Amino acid sequence: MTTPTTIEMVVTDLGPNGIELSWDSERSTDPHIPKKVAHSLGLHPWRELFQMRRPLPVPEDHDCRQGLRSIDTRSFRLGSDETKWVRQNNLAFSSHPSQGSQTLETLGETLAEPWVDLNGFLVVDDPESPDRILGSCWTRIHKATDSDPALGEIFVIGVDPAHNSKGYGRALVLAGLDHLSDMEISNAMLWVEADNKAALNLYESLGFEIVKLRRIYR
Repeated sequence: MTTPTTIEMVVTDLGPNGIELSWDSERSTDPHIPKKVAHSLGLHPWRELFQMRRPLPVPEDHDCRQGLRSIDTRSFRLGSDETKWVRQNNLAFSSHPSQGSQTLETLGETLAEPWVDLNGFLVVDDPESPDRILGSCWTRIHKATDSDPALGEIFVIGVDPAHNSKGYGRALVLAGLDHLSDMEISNAMLWVEADNKAALNLYESLGFEIVKLRRIYR
């Protein structure tokens, strides 16, 4: 007898833009049932994301710490950083399908979420422009579930493109991971676009490994 396969699919109402269907699977598998459902609804492939994980802490002698750029991080400040962060974020994600269109309103909605801890929202000021944020690493802690341990997420990591290729991205991710470790979190995770080779290379060099693939149809 064949064992039934159960696949959890998430349907999101996009209002006048229709619906979105997403599901997770192992990277090496390609379940056909969700695709049949998507096609029956007239939906088409939109995005593919990898979830990557690594254990914490990151050892002090890990190769990723060699030659690491020194940065001074501080916590996000309500009432003074919102506009600066939206600018930095939207520049960093100018070609991203969703993250690059943040506004003060959408940021405010996220900041109002109960999981937000500003101590885990790390920013680096631009030394050349005091009124600007150079980069940021926003972390999030997910409570343990029946299927997963407590996870520390690199929720959003971005650097102003004017400072790309200077080591800030690596330093910010490590700052976020070290913060999560200080919070006694033993496993870190993040989501990344499956076709973002530069980000994948960075995260793999930091010890992350792909654990699942998320497909999104619209």
